[in-house]
Amino acid sequence: KEGERRPLLPGGTGKILLTFSEDAPDHDGLDLASIRETYLADNAGERHPEIASIAVPVFGRGNALEGAMSFSGPVAHFTQQKIRELAVPLFETAAQLTRQLGGDPAPLYARLKK
Repeated sequence: KEGERRPLLPGGTGKILLTFSEDAPDHDGLDLASIRETYLADNAGERHPEIASIAVPVFGRGNALEGAMSFSGPVAHFTQQKIRELAVPLFETAAQLTRQLGGDPAPLYARLKK
């Protein structure tokens, strides 16, 4: 529901926020190393059985985390191929915002080449 508060986990956006926060706590079962390596978090039915999402970070000066961007929709639409397709505009936009906020967009652009 609009305006409803939810915990960070589970969810792709929450995974990004936790992974790239300066004081990121350890979470059992959450592969922070993989998310740090790929700059991408996904969620397939973890919060709601019919909803999936992917998310990427946005950085600012000093490469401090400023936020996260995500796409979400029905689980059935989030095939591996669709995730790869959706990741492209997500990384491009996150890189542009990172540059505008004074961060280094290179790691995000690098994800587009993989």
